[in-house]
Amino acid sequence: MTNTRRPLENIAEEIHALERGNAFAIGALLTEARENAEYGEWSTWLESEFYWSEDTARNYMAAHRLGEQFRTVRDLPLPMRAVYRLGNDFEPDDTRLPIVIEALTTATKDKSKLISVAEADDVIEMTLLRIEHGNYPDATLTAIDNLSGPWTASASEALKDARPTTAEEAKQITDAAERAHVVTLYAPYGGLPDDLPNDALWTLDGVSEERRRGVLEKIKYLARPLTDEAILKCIHALADDDVKARERQEAVTGAADRAAERAAEEAARQSASKAQQLPGADSPAEIERKLARLDELEPKVVMLERMKLALESENEELKAAKAPIGGGPLADGGPRNRSQPCQRGGSS
Repeated sequence: MTNTRRPLENIAEEIHALERGNAFAIGALLTEARENAEYGEWSTWLESEFYWSEDTARNYMAAHRLGEQFRTVRDLPLPMRAVYRLGNDFEPDDTRLPIVIEALTTATKDKSKLISVAEADDVIEMTLLRIEHGNYPDATLTAIDNLSGPWTASASEALKDARPTTAEEAKQITDAAERAHVVTLYAPYGGLPDDLPNDALWTLDGVSEERRRGVLEKIKYLARPLTDEAILKCIHALADDDVKARERQEAVTGAADRAAERAAEEAARQSASKAQQLPGADSPAEIERKLARLDELEPKVVMLERMKLALESENEELKAAKAPIGGGPLADGGPRNRSQPCQRGGSS
């Protein structure tokens, strides 16, 4: 019996061909529909008619727009994902777009089958890097694109001068640039050991300035050969030491603050106690003294009031007795002549 089953790759090619043949036409119709749709109608129409999202429609319309601008794109053996990317990522007036299309045309020349999405993306990325940095080997451009950190400028210059063609050569150059940068950072604290591995450079580059001296001291006592893992543990241990020291300092500061608070409270208490003991007009002691004195004087006040009443009564009696004596006639019938002397019983 003859096996009539076709390989999946053959079926995939036919599906891609159908998708490719129809994508540009579908994009044109969707562009027309988008222009005619009322406000709020677009997404509902896509869902109800085709079960499509707006992203799907956007891809088709991007392919149509790109195909109208660059007719050759329709014939290039590119996967539609690459076509969608070109239509979505680049504005129609982007000066880089014609250069990218030309690079894809060269890369797919004499290709009987579609190139893969990864191959198309690689051509696009390398073309963009050449536009940005110049016409350098792929390994050089890839290394430049992967640079990060304060030593990027020196490493980029070194890569452009050397123009490495392999990833290994590019790594040697970037490692040298990074080492030179890290050596500069640690030079004021005694310098890095000569046996420091390159994979530890990134770790040491991230150490803060105030900890670099401490890190170098700890590295001196690490077992050889040095490893990035051992150095990383060393840095973490130093960080832990700093945390513990900070916690101790905070504990001491907290204890001092609490002692100061207690001293202030005690001083306030003693001040209040002294204030109670002072003979001021409003002090409790002075008030108590005045009350005792009042109790002491009260009987005397009562006695004086009684004496006053007795004296007033006696005074009234005297006034009453004086009235007839001072106003009536004398016994001899006339007033006594004070100028005449009193005569005593016999004649002289």
